[in-house]
Amino acid sequence: MHRNAPLTPEGRLRLCHRIGGGWSVTAAAESMNISRQTASKWWGRYLREGIPGLADRSSRPRRSPQHTPALPNGRSFACAVIASWARRASAASSGSPHRRCTGS
Repeated sequence: MHRNAPLTPEGRLRLCHRIGGGWSVTAAAESMNISRQTASKWWGRYLREGIPGLADRSSRPRRSPQHTPALPNGRSFACAVIASWARRASAASSGSPHRRCTGS
């Protein structure tokens, strides 16, 4: 859990028990010092998934459709571009013309 998280999984369960015990979502949220929207989110997860739904989740995206593709040699396109810029900068600082590496 990150250090700014207002509720631990135990606190989320306590929140859900309050709401389930008759508290309004707004009153339970105020008592836990969180927003009504956050309390509604945890209450909904609790109703759908039970106690396992209150566990911390990864913020990592499940998929990344705009990711940088890998080149056949395993390097990313971004690494190849940086290497090209580095060769050009090196050639410019040494005064020699930039020559593309052929790999041989």
